Amino acid sequence: MQCGQADPHGPKWPEAEQTLERKTLRPHPRFLTAGRFTYLIPALAVQETDRTGRFTASGPAEGASRSAEPRARPRAPAALRSRGTLGLSPRRTEPGGNAMSAAGAGVGGRRWARLSRLVSFSATHRLHSKCLSKEENLKLYGKCNNPNGHGHNYKVVVTVHGEIDPLTGMVMNMTDLKEYMEEAIMKPLDHKNLDLDVPYFADIVSTTENVAVYIWENLQKFLPMGVLYKVKVYETDNNVVVYKGE
Repeated sequence: MQCGQADPHGPKWPEAEQTLERKTLRPHPRFLTAGRFTYLIPALAVQETDRTGRFTASGPAEGASRSAEPRARPRAPAALRSRGTLGLSPRRTEPGGNAMSAAGAGVGGRRWARLSRLVSFSATHRLHSKCLSKEENLKLYGKCNNPNGHGHNYKVVVTVHGEIDPLTGMVMNMTDLKEYMEEAIMKPLDHKNLDLDVPYFADIVSTTENVAVYIWENLQKFLPMGVLYKVKVYETDNNVVVYKGE
């Protein structure tokens, strides 16, 4: 059987369908095969094989299925898959507007870090508001409203942040931070009655939230502006307050 002629022993296709005029068709990637296009239309498998600019039509091969088998969807290059949809690393911004990549390097190679130090102090206090009645205080604070007070072994974590100095390799000298925390936390609070010995709590209820605020404000007197990042106070292992100066 010559190219362009129908198989006399095959299905009888209408004469008009033996040859088809070339039409400009854009192949779907799913039907793109090596070097030529294959289009599926009802009852015909049309292939671009004739150099004269015409399509030749033939019926489906014997035993072949008329429906196309699904092909695997092409995958993106490995480089893009490993780096995300757009091939970009996530970025974040540290104080001062320095864009940071996931690896931590900022603009111009500068790097930022957070530094934390923990101290512990013991103090006693009583939860009692002068704005509430005796009954209201007892109902609100329960046993923490005990007239003789109660004590805690507080733990305080202070976190500072800033650029890593390329010469010293530090955000801040830990010795300096230790001294600042000694002045701002240990001296005014350790082994003290918060309500009687610390003027700040004369009219403010000495809750852990207010203790965290007090420590933040006290540290600001010693630390360079913008360096303090977070104060975290543990009243107990289960009760924790975090304050960031809001």
